[in-house]
Amino acid sequence: PMYQSLIESNIGSSYSPSSGYESSLRETFFSIGLQDIKEEDAPKVEQIIIDTLTHVSEVGFPTERIEALLHQIEITQRHVTTEFGLNTSSTVGHSWIHGGSPIEALSVVEIVNKLREEISKGNFFENLIKNYFLN
Repeated sequence: PMYQSLIESNIGSSYSPSSGYESSLRETFFSIGLQDIKEEDAPKVEQIIIDTLTHVSEVGFPTERIEALLHQIEITQRHVTTEFGLNTSSTVGHSWIHGGSPIEALSVVEIVNKLREEISKGNFFENLIKNYFLN
């Protein structure tokens, strides 16, 4: 929904490089931004972001889209690439600096299953959006 709202509006050319969730630092953050916008369009961009978050918090995400993303995470975890060691080290490090267990961070299937369980209770992502972005 955010891509459709922001990028397809043609206000900017693409997401800014720092858009997304940054977990590699001790203080994590989430940001959304656009490149190549006009200064006078900044309030429009902010309003589009708030409107999109509000809409998604009310109607949610398509279940098949969420399931496809979770499935992609599981497949990616099983596919060993030349960067496997580096990716594993990064995963462990991110968990560790946030007080998590490095061993549990490697249990991606269990983490995805827990996430599926939380999602099945209803309004999981909708509540996160309301709590962390709108309220």
